[in-house]
Amino acid sequence: MKNKLLIIFSFLNFVLHAQTITFQKVFGENGSDLGLSVQQTSDGGYIIAGYSGSFSSSDDIYIIKTDSSGDTLWTKVLGSPVTSEIAF
Repeated sequence: MKNKLLIIFSFLNFVLHAQTITFQKVFGENGSDLGLSVQQTSDGGYIIAGYSGSFSSSDDIYIIKTDSSGDTLWTKVLGSPVTSEIAF
């Protein structure tokens, strides 16, 4: 049985010490995927960096750009098929 790990992101806004969830999304494929850093971009969207084991036999850098609603605008996978790379 194949394990399926997906990236789950909860983006939070902090206003007067209260949390509100901006959106929750699942990103990734059928390998081990993990988002390690999320930053809001100047256009109000988000850039997510981490790694994915879904695209080769090793972990590769996985970058996702979303709009402000969390819809994927583009993704980029960087890395070698024989070594592991991770982005923070």
